[in-house]
Amino acid sequence: MNEQIQQWEPMKLVGAIDLPARTIDCWLLNLDRLPEDIAALRDDEIQRANRFRFARDRRRFIAARNAIRTILAGYEGTKPAEIVFHENEFGRPEIHPSKAGITFNHSRSGERGLLCVAEDGVLGIDIEELRDARDLVDVAKLNFSRRELIQLEQLPEGAQLEAFYNCWTRKEAVVKAAGQGLSAPLADFDVVLAPGREPAILGGRNELERIMRWRLRSFTPAENFIAAIATGNSSPDYRHFRWIP
Repeated sequence: MNEQIQQWEPMKLVGAIDLPARTIDCWLLNLDRLPEDIAALRDDEIQRANRFRFARDRRRFIAARNAIRTILAGYEGTKPAEIVFHENEFGRPEIHPSKAGITFNHSRSGERGLLCVAEDGVLGIDIEELRDARDLVDVAKLNFSRRELIQLEQLPEGAQLEAFYNCWTRKEAVVKAAGQGLSAPLADFDVVLAPGREPAILGGRNELERIMRWRLRSFTPAENFIAAIATGNSSPDYRHFRWIP
């Protein structure tokens, strides 16, 4: 990858967090360096944690949930344990209700997590660790649109890994912003995936026609990771924080 790694401002939470208008706050989490604290978690979150087969995955899940609660509590002006999440029919979590009128989305991959917070509206994110695989084109055939598959196959082999993850993160950010998660047909819309090109939504079909008004952003949050954000805000400002507990 040739893209410059995003710089993050270390942030220790002290008091309330003010979110300026038309701003998206991005929080990078190093899950292996965060406390495994279940004090603020609800019973259903602890039950989900206990379903993980491996201790490392369980620890990272707990660290992520604790971080999400702690950071969101800063915006809401409340305690982490008092945050109440409601999931829609597709599993998208929301604060219920949000006193600060905010929306959020989060994603994690490996030891990294990403949390984004914005004014109430359209927001979806994804972060993925780049893992080399020989079957990228086969996976793409199952999930990408024909237009995207043609883009991918026309690229040199050395550019296909980054292009695959560009496409995957952008598509997942879009369907999460739509509130449908991976229940939405991924082939019902097209995105730009070639490395070095401006990320964009090229077309949407069926129920996803409305996404043409949305904005895509891709960036490198950490070495060997790719992230994408889909938002209904046409020209948001971004702030980038690295949470220090």
